[in-house]
Amino acid sequence: MAHRCPWLLRLRLLQTAGNFGMEVRYLVIATVPQPHAARWEQWMCQEHIPAVLSTGCFERATLWKSVGADIDEVTFVVDYACPGPEAFRRYEMEYAPALRREHAEQFGPIVRLQRYVLYVHHVFEPNEPHHHSEP
Repeated sequence: MAHRCPWLLRLRLLQTAGNFGMEVRYLVIATVPQPHAARWEQWMCQEHIPAVLSTGCFERATLWKSVGADIDEVTFVVDYACPGPEAFRRYEMEYAPALRREHAEQFGPIVRLQRYVLYVHHVFEPNEPHHHSEP
């Protein structure tokens, strides 16, 4: 069972949090069996992530790959930067269903996915007090 940090918000929380006019981060955490990891990574880099970015709802995406001793599975995190809640809502309503269906057609139950939506809660900088953002 995955540990859930308090700063990770479930996907639907954003819909009730209102518009706080700041960048939203959409994280997709994928756990991929080792034999499928290279194919999944290639498909994500060449097909899926470019398709998500082409929606115009995100400014950029970063693909992270775990470094560890697990020889059976590889964990990837795709970090999509969204300019705000409205753009993310538009993605969810207009584009996400088809893009998720394409992923399911390619990888079905082989790849386990977790999705999170995050917003800035605290900003910490060296030698400066932290700033708290209220939704």
